Amino acid sequence: MNKTTLLLIILIFLGSCTFNQVPTKVLSLPEYKSEEIKDEVVKIVISSTQNFNGQLKSQTIEIPKQGKIPELEIGGINLLSSYIRILRKVHGDSLILLDAGDLFNENSPEDIPRTIRAYKELGYDGINLTDRELKILENMKHNIEDLPFLTSNILDLKTLKPTSLHGSLPYKIINISNIQVGIISVTPFKAIEDKKDDFKTGLYFEDPVLSFLKARKELKSKGVNLLVLMISEKNIDNVHRFVKRLPPRSVDVIISGNTKSDATLIDGIPILQNYGEGRFISSIEIYYDRQDKVVILDKTKNHGMIKTCSKFFRSTMDCHIDENEKWFEKRLEMIKDSKFQTVPAKFLGHEIKMNSETVKL
Repeated sequence: MNKTTLLLIILIFLGSCTFNQVPTKVLSLPEYKSEEIKDEVVKIVISSTQNFNGQLKSQTIEIPKQGKIPELEIGGINLLSSYIRILRKVHGDSLILLDAGDLFNENSPEDIPRTIRAYKELGYDGINLTDRELKILENMKHNIEDLPFLTSNILDLKTLKPTSLHGSLPYKIINISNIQVGIISVTPFKAIEDKKDDFKTGLYFEDPVLSFLKARKELKSKGVNLLVLMISEKNIDNVHRFVKRLPPRSVDVIISGNTKSDATLIDGIPILQNYGEGRFISSIEIYYDRQDKVVILDKTKNHGMIKTCSKFFRSTMDCHIDENEKWFEKRLEMIKDSKFQTVPAKFLGHEIKMNSETVKL
């Protein structure tokens, strides 16, 4: 884990540290306290996943040098489902659920229809249609229109407009308490180099900055108040370069792909990202003043990435264990002292209950 990760964990979880300053509740959010807001303020919660990669099954957590903890699982569609259901229970109609793309594993074609059914049942509001989705779905030889795919920069050469393949839309507007939230999705065109792939026939990958600016102009003309950009980029430096090319304050929230970074801001813009594979979900709370027509920046709560676990270690109230962290030995000692006891995981004040929240596959 890099220095940025360590610093982030210190800042977020210092308040919940034990007396010896070993952080607990790492990458978990077990409790939640709602707050009263003024009538003119609207709360908007954006939660995101990415790079699911067809990981339908949960995996058992293994402690380095100690072995597996059989009852402690992470990831998989049913754990992800449990966390999403709690998000809906707590935030209700304020929630917007998005995915930055890379849903499928081309090496497990039998899981693709199951992944489609699962994502449909989870009720996503928007999913970035990337080159990888196009390639895998092309191999299935039929059109998929069950998922809310979005793309602004993959163009149909016949119309020179964003493709409608698999029911994809060029953008989406979501109404939250009469605040219009616009969702724009792009795929970096430089990643598309092999011209021999059949799935690219008839398609043109436009410069994503140009596509974003065109979509933004159209959304602003429709009265959109808040703009969210999804970009299927796996290199955080490229995300920075992308933002540098944008006019200042042209987007309110960025959701990137599996960028392996813990940045929470890029040039002052909140960014949501996590390591994907159903093991994490990211979430941010935004408060919008409808009178002044601005985001109240000092009230924004970027919760970062949250691990989707079935249980927590009782001693740390999380399921996080990483031998590369400087606190690893002390946290491991705490876990050992408790005889590796576990308790049901909690998220936003609710217990994770996998059996009663199973996704139908």
